[in-house]
Amino acid sequence: MSWIQTPYIDSIKIKLVMLGDQDVGKTSIIQKYMSDTYQSSGSNPTIGIDFQTKKFYMESKLIKLVVWDTVGQERFRSLTPHYIKNADAVVIAYDITSRETFNSISDWIEKLRDYSQWGSFVPIIIGNKNDLAQKRQVSFQEGQDKASSLDCSFFEASAKSGEAINN
Repeated sequence: MSWIQTPYIDSIKIKLVMLGDQDVGKTSIIQKYMSDTYQSSGSNPTIGIDFQTKKFYMESKLIKLVVWDTVGQERFRSLTPHYIKNADAVVIAYDITSRETFNSISDWIEKLRDYSQWGSFVPIIIGNKNDLAQKRQVSFQEGQDKASSLDCSFFEASAKSGEAINN
């Protein structure tokens, strides 16, 4: 009988929480990343919270990414502290065609600082819908400057085209 020895693989579980106003495309970003699918407008808003898991290997480690999709409606924001507990990364999404959703970033950051250990997770800001550049209300530079002033990583993406989703 021969024994097949398999290399020891470390595993890491990462909790990522997606925040942002309603209709910025949080669910679409998650769907595009997790299953490379996109559902056109008219999709139902998230009720409460949803999560999805994706496993992949990186540098001989098994990564189990658990992405929490939160509701963006104002009346549910009191639940935010429960969602972000033990998060490794928090993504705040806004719609580049909506100045209002961009202006809400400061409110989301304030909530994060009030209800969490700022610095215990990686904060990321995503400007979504860059495939609609002709309707842009927020410039790339404004997004980058806001993220820099808040000590967050930043990029723009498109859940529809898939641009920068894997970032």
